[in-house]
Amino acid sequence: MSINKLYIKGSAIFGDKFESNLLFENIADKSEKPTLSTEFFNSVDSCAIGTKEFKEDIVEIYKLKVPSQFPPSIKYRKMYGNLLDDDTNTSLPWNLCLPNDVFKKELTTYIHSIKAELESVESLQYYFDVYQKHNIVFESLQPAKIHRQSFLKALLSPETPNRDILNGFTPDESRNDYIKAPIKYLRNSTTTGRLKVAEGSPNILTISKELRNQILSESRFGSNGKIYYLDFKSLEPRVLLSILSSPLYFTKVPLLLSPTCDDIYNEVIDKLGIVGVTRKTAKLAILMAMYGAGKEAIVEKLREQEKIEDKKIAEKISSFVLEAFQIDFIKDNLCVPNKHKIMYNFYGRPILVEGVDEYKFLNYFIQSTAVEVALFGFANIIQKLIQTNTIDKIVPIFVLHDALLIDAHNDYEHILSKLASFGGKNIQGLEHTEFPIEVSKLSDNI
Repeated sequence: MSINKLYIKGSAIFGDKFESNLLFENIADKSEKPTLSTEFFNSVDSCAIGTKEFKEDIVEIYKLKVPSQFPPSIKYRKMYGNLLDDDTNTSLPWNLCLPNDVFKKELTTYIHSIKAELESVESLQYYFDVYQKHNIVFESLQPAKIHRQSFLKALLSPETPNRDILNGFTPDESRNDYIKAPIKYLRNSTTTGRLKVAEGSPNILTISKELRNQILSESRFGSNGKIYYLDFKSLEPRVLLSILSSPLYFTKVPLLLSPTCDDIYNEVIDKLGIVGVTRKTAKLAILMAMYGAGKEAIVEKLREQEKIEDKKIAEKISSFVLEAFQIDFIKDNLCVPNKHKIMYNFYGRPILVEGVDEYKFLNYFIQSTAVEVALFGFANIIQKLIQTNTIDKIVPIFVLHDALLIDAHNDYEHILSKLASFGGKNIQGLEHTEFPIEVSKLSDNI
């Protein structure tokens, strides 16, 4: 990867040439649009990570070991004793503090260490853009209102499992019982980019469904509103079928399943034409295939768990699923790590697989790509709400993996289906597929 220009904490560095008059200029004063590498090292967008700077998020994503201090040699940093903290050390005009030859040597070492790390990064610009587009989802989330009586009942009951999780959902009485803790998601704490919730935040991802639906049962609009789920249907298998039908990966093998079918699992049953095969059976076979299981493992599981006595039927189901999702093609072409033990999802997010069993590569690829697709869908929905000035009446409150939780005024209930449909269209890179999103009331999920 060639690097034409790097900005490091306000310092402009041009390849191996150093122009001292530019070294410490203020980037905010530049008239040109910031380049990727400028934002890479200088952006301070929170990106739903609390107080972290975006440069740290990118470093986490790409597992880079970017030097945190300049000059690299500690003997020069110690010249000023203990007077400098990290921020002061970084902004100090070292070109004036050190002899010219020493400064250039230190700067060369600093740049080369960064270049060595960036050599492992492929398609940085593309994924950077994707990552940034998803920020709107997290920036738009508003505090949910808590049903105080249900919250206190669950908190005080010794029969409530894992009661500590309720602490993050504590209602603030001074703010009309909205959640007191801020909503913070971590986007880089898992290998695949699957979301986690920051410590101290309301952990919507791990609270039980029963508790979640009880304490969130009250709308900010009172009796004039309801909580809804906007939930992608069968997202992961649909993502895989969409990729297979993309012009980018046309395999000249006719697809046995369409990514746009209403119910993928029922579609498998129809295609197989075997009496007695249930949706549950089809779902199990598909999920096992996507988790990297081979034909024999799927057959064994179907016979054991689904009580399919005829081995030939189990083999037919297994073979069909592996062929329909072209598992071998995906493994051989899209789940291949580079020499740095990094593979990439469909959008270029790096997935570090060092020390990971090879059979897991497929699932990592699918799960990581599905995270991006869901966020694209939620971003579509939120952008539409902003454009139509309805985000104060249809309020996003949580992301729950493949679902977006919203608090909606009753007067806007009639547009939710259209909103969901809009969200599933024009997903970047997979525009040929419309991803169905179901709308359901929280009360229907209790």
